[in-house]
Amino acid sequence: DLCAQEFFSKYPLLGRELGLEVSFFRPSSWLYFYANNGTSGADWWKVLEAEDELDEGGATKPASAGIANGHVSSDVPIGDEERRWSIDMHEKLRAFDSSISPAKLARYLAHFRYGMEVVLV
Repeated sequence: DLCAQEFFSKYPLLGRELGLEVSFFRPSSWLYFYANNGTSGADWWKVLEAEDELDEGGATKPASAGIANGHVSSDVPIGDEERRWSIDMHEKLRAFDSSISPAKLARYLAHFRYGMEVVLV
């Protein structure tokens, strides 16, 4: 934890942390918070609109439509259902957007599912 690290590193210095104490407790449940870079709407847009990269089998690379910054909430995996649905519906949706590819549609679907999970859970 960043606060504990700061406490232990500064406590012996010049008495700046004088009077602080470390308490140990056993909660029944807890949350873990840590520092991260955060994301912006522009970061997400860049991932959604990126050029398609496909592997030898035709699957989208990477397998995530999220931002690879190491934070769990920025990972948006592209599931088999998104891939399957994007291949099945790609031609029908080209009537509305001629530039859409199956890989981009799969990213859109993964973000839609992710957004619904966030709202509903």
